Amino acid sequence: MKNINLKISIIIPVYNRQDLLERAIISVLNQTYKNFELIIVNDASTENIKEFVKKFDDKRIKYIEHTINSGGPAKPKNTGIKIAKGDYIAFLDSDDKWLENKLKKQLKLYEKNINNNIGLVGCEEINFNELTQEKRHTKLPALIEKMSPEILKKCLPHSSSSVMIKKSVFKTVGLFSEDFKISDDYDLYIRISRKYKLLFVQEPLFYYYIHNNNASTIKNKQK
Repeated sequence: MKNINLKISIIIPVYNRQDLLERAIISVLNQTYKNFELIIVNDASTENIKEFVKKFDDKRIKYIEHTINSGGPAKPKNTGIKIAKGDYIAFLDSDDKWLENKLKKQLKLYEKNINNNIGLVGCEEINFNELTQEKRHTKLPALIEKMSPEILKKCLPHSSSSVMIKKSVFKTVGLFSEDFKISDDYDLYIRISRKYKLLFVQEPLFYYYIHNNNASTIKNKQK
């Protein structure tokens, strides 16, 4: 890749889930694109996440800790964005896993379209249900030029683990809204789509896991 000097900031917000966090961190450290920083933002977990993260002993890892739990994923992601040093910012939920070429393929697509007003590069996912062992491939369009109700309903990334966003985009559209306890990423995508085009790698580059402890499962149980 030509632009090996471009730095990517990766933000993992975490509240407990220590047993799942290891899988997420390893998937970042195994990326074929190596010029990144990994910012782990602990949202006042009751588990000793700080000591757990220390065992990875990688200088690219930065650890930040909130003293009070924010009650949602938006604030820890914003904390990471504010200290990020990268040209691009990518997000990984603490219970998901990236495939090893994710960053490389997304950065290549972003840079190939550098003059096309691209605000976000996402990717497709492998949706894996750990409760039933069912697996399916969630597909996305190659390009979204203008948002519509139909696109909003069917074609946005399922998880923030999908996306890479140029850091300058946040200066234009703002950060994640901390008013949302869930779906804060959808709100951000809509704001980005009003100013930029959305581009997608049309292949799955991460695993989205369904289990008893993720937000979507808990929300469905409360209905």
